[in-house]
Amino acid sequence: MKFDLEVKGVTKSFVSKGKKFYAVNGVDFKIKKGEIFGLLGPNGAGKTTLMNIIIGMVTPEKGSISILGESNKNRAVFDRINGIAAETHFHWGLKPLDILRFYGRVYGIEREEAEKRIKELVELFEITEFLHSKYTKLSTGERARLAFAKALINKPELLLLDEPTLGLDPNIALKVRKLVKRLNEKEKTTILLTSHYMQEVELLADRVAFINKGKIIDIGKIEKVKVKHFNTYDLWIRPSEIKQKAFLKSMGFEIKGDRIYKEMKTSEDLSTILTQLHKKGLKIDDIKVKRPSLEDYFIKLAK
Repeated sequence: MKFDLEVKGVTKSFVSKGKKFYAVNGVDFKIKKGEIFGLLGPNGAGKTTLMNIIIGMVTPEKGSISILGESNKNRAVFDRINGIAAETHFHWGLKPLDILRFYGRVYGIEREEAEKRIKELVELFEITEFLHSKYTKLSTGERARLAFAKALINKPELLLLDEPTLGLDPNIALKVRKLVKRLNEKEKTTILLTSHYMQEVELLADRVAFINKGKIIDIGKIEKVKVKHFNTYDLWIRPSEIKQKAFLKSMGFEIKGDRIYKEMKTSEDLSTILTQLHKKGLKIDDIKVKRPSLEDYFIKLAK
C-alpha cells in the first residue's frame, strides 16, 4: 500500500521558563494515497509544531518524515506538495495576479503553463473581480479564495490544510469544504487537515487522529473511533414492571416519571442487563442507541 505521508516516532521538545516540555512526543501515523486525514487537538496539543516538522521548518530530535516516498530532508519533494496555514497572508501591496505569478515561479512552472494554470484557478475560485486589486483591499473571504488558489498552483499531490476555514463566514467556509471534497474526489489529492471545527472534520475526513499534550491518543476511521468508546444505550422498562422496583434499582435503573430507565456505555453491558431482565420475565418498552458527535468524543478525550 502506498502512503503519501509517513510520520515515524517524531519527537520535539522546547524549554519554557526553565522547564522542558514535549510539544510532540513519539508521534506515529500514515496517510494513504487519496485519503483525507484529520488531525484534531486542543490549543497547545502539538498540531502546529507537527505541521512545521512535516514541512521542514522545525527539526525533530527523534523520528522521521516521509513525503510521497521521499524523506522531507529532500527539498525537491516540496515541489509536489502545497498548503494553507491558518490565517494565511500575502504582501499587502501585491495584487492576486502578482501573487499567483510569483508562486508559479517559486514552484518552477514554465511561464506559459503557469498562465494557463492561473486562468483555471481564477475561474475556479471566482477571483476575476478582484484579480487586480491590492491584497490590503480584499475581504476575508477573498483572501481565503486566493490562499486556496495559491495552494493549488502546482497541482499538489499532497495538500496540507491548517485551519483552512478559521475566521471565514459560514457561506465561504461551506464553499471551502465543498472544494476540499471536490479536490479529493476528482483529482485524488491526498489531504492532511487540522481544524477546531469538529463537524468540518466529521464531514470531510476518512480517518482522524487525536493529539493531546504532544501524543496521539486515538486514531482510526471516524465512526469506528466513536463507536469504540462512546456509543451509549438507553433502556426503558414498561411502567407495569414498577412492582419490581427494588430489583431494578439494584441494577442501577432510575425512575423517570412513569418510566424506568438505565443508560449503558457498551453493548456488552446491554447484553448482560437484557439477559438478567429476561430471566426475571420483565418486559422492555424501548431501546435507543445514542451516537455521539465527533465533538463529544473530542471533549472527553481532551480532558
